[in-house]
Amino acid sequence: MVDFRSEKLAGELLDPRRGFEPAAVELEIRWDPLTRQSARILPDAGLATQIVFARAATKADPESRWVSTNANHMLPAGSSLFHPHLQGSVNPFPTTFQKLLADVAGAQFRSYLESEKRDGTRYLGSTGHVDWLASFAPLGPAELRAFVPGVASPTELDGELTEEHGGGIATALGLYADLGFESFNMALYGAPVGTPDYPLNLRMMCRSNPEPLYRSDATWLERLHWEAAVDISPERLAEEAAGRFGR
Repeated sequence: MVDFRSEKLAGELLDPRRGFEPAAVELEIRWDPLTRQSARILPDAGLATQIVFARAATKADPESRWVSTNANHMLPAGSSLFHPHLQGSVNPFPTTFQKLLADVAGAQFRSYLESEKRDGTRYLGSTGHVDWLASFAPLGPAELRAFVPGVASPTELDGELTEEHGGGIATALGLYADLGFESFNMALYGAPVGTPDYPLNLRMMCRSNPEPLYRSDATWLERLHWEAAVDISPERLAEEAAGRFGR
């Protein structure tokens, strides 16, 4: 276990199928659904911890160039821990979505961002170096996307950019809390350092609230057809998020 002096621990998960996969968790175990107060916990120390680990892992194994930083918060999102934590993945091979995203031409990413900015309906604003949007074709309820042009891997995030990106994630989680959501997933998709014109990009989405007899949102529609059943439109989400991301 590695102590990062932020009262977090990072340890390798016991999964022989994968490479380096640490989880940054709080020392205290408690039931902690998402609230505005807990929205700051992950970005404040968890993201920085994951970046430190990813740099160490890629240095130890240069073949492991595919880095992602992920979150399952509460049971409906697939978590067995009841408080905020992040899970990192550093591997020699990409996940399916990492490969799909890395194969997209840089010009297509730029065209998408420019089109959303011009339209303005779903573009939420920039925090400086990070653009935030409501996803036009969400994979789940209240999906948000973020892009960091000029950065391909989480290992390239310096201290200032880590703080900015973490602040944006905290803003997103505060929005989710205000909308009454308590559970979410997040993925920060990295590509190998030097991938031409690839912008580091993030997806976040809400999951069912952890309560008696909650509805599973992992049905045949989502798992086998890659179609999401959502009850908040991207445009409505953008209205709720107005002014939070520098728009």
